Amino acid sequence: MGVTQWLARYNAARDGRAFALEAWNSPATGGRYYASSVVDSCAFLSATSALEQAQPDISVVGHENHLRAINAFNLLQARCGQFTPEELDRMGRRSLISSEEGREDALVVASNKLNRGLSSPDLESRRTTVRTLLDLGDPLVLDSVGMRLALYGDQAGSYLYFDGKQFPLRDQPLIASAFYLLPCGLGLHCGSSDPMLATGCITGSACYESRFDRVAREFAGGDSKLQSQILDYYERILSAVKSKDVSKFVPPTK
Repeated sequence: MGVTQWLARYNAARDGRAFALEAWNSPATGGRYYASSVVDSCAFLSATSALEQAQPDISVVGHENHLRAINAFNLLQARCGQFTPEELDRMGRRSLISSEEGREDALVVASNKLNRGLSSPDLESRRTTVRTLLDLGDPLVLDSVGMRLALYGDQAGSYLYFDGKQFPLRDQPLIASAFYLLPCGLGLHCGSSDPMLATGCITGSACYESRFDRVAREFAGGDSKLQSQILDYYERILSAVKSKDVSKFVPPTK
């Protein structure tokens, strides 16, 4: 499909609008799907009004994070500051999914089918969907899918299935955090320039060096043992995705 060309450009894009307008003209290779990802992150940022100031509010971000917040602010200003409100609405994922423009895009079409397939209770249908997803191997699609790749439910509640085991979500399993890291191992840049990390930095949530840093500090609570367990799950899931091992994510038919 040639999606890799958009991944590299998406990772390197500084001017988000220029990237989105270029990618939009290549629906055959999933360009509109990639464009809509930039647009959605910028639309989310626009709703916070965080870029309307001259610089991040030090009373919000804190003295210890002020320099990081300034860097994040400058990055997001360059990435998102040029879009018009009309573009943020028209080129977003929600509008794209329901429009004729979306039906022309290979990745949007594939993503729509995958989303329907991942909600199917039929295991054979689920197996086919996961196989298609792993064959596609696109990190931005997998980022959107997240832990739904392995999410199921029964009378006892929702759970994640991986490698022959069930992990009930009510137990807040560490493996859930590993799915957040998965796209990083497939080529998606997950450093401080990650749009959602940068947005969180300038809005006072927290400033992280990377998704891995966030997992260590927030999800593992600074506990090195828990962090190691999450990273172990991450490596195992990444290996299963790269080897396209469907059986790791779909329970056997009873």
